[in-house]
Amino acid sequence: VVTLLAAIPYVGFCFGFIGLGVTIYVIVLEVMAVKGVNQFGWGEAAGSFFLPGIVLFCCVAVVVAGLVSALIPVLREIAPQINM
Repeated sequence: VVTLLAAIPYVGFCFGFIGLGVTIYVIVLEVMAVKGVNQFGWGEAAGSFFLPGIVLFCCVAVVVAGLVSALIPVLREIAPQINM
């Protein structure tokens, strides 16, 4: 139902803001849950919630950078052959 309403131009824009608000609310609730269950402070709870995502992002970034750096010599050989 929300997807159908999002097809209407201005209504879809409003649902985007509502979705952003709900996302922020869910993140706050999840940090509060970590804080309550583990008896952490706010900083420790936020760190333990966001740290796995940050580590995963960094690992993926390193792998992508390695693949791109490995493909640069191949692209340099192919580039002169491409006629535009």
